[in-house]
Amino acid sequence: MKPYLTPAEAAEYCGLAGPVFDDKAAELGIHPFPFVDALMYRTSDLDAALARAWRQSINVANPGIYISSKRAGKSGARSAKLARPKRRPSSLH
Repeated sequence: MKPYLTPAEAAEYCGLAGPVFDDKAAELGIHPFPFVDALMYRTSDLDAALARAWRQSINVANPGIYISSKRAGKSGARSAKLARPKRRPSSLH
């Protein structure tokens, strides 16, 4: 996918009709930038707006459920419980 889209491409990317996209883009925090003689939208801005709308719809449909964009870390460090050697039962010595 291209990182920059024309207004018509941006509307299609979001699944909206051109006039609807034009009316709602600024309200959703999506702003074009001028390039040569055209306006362009960043797909990352469109993705962020779609994700915000999705999170809001989930929170409205399921009150009390918290959706976080943070993911668990992958430090590779083992927990202290896993790092301890296992003891054999005394009856097996």
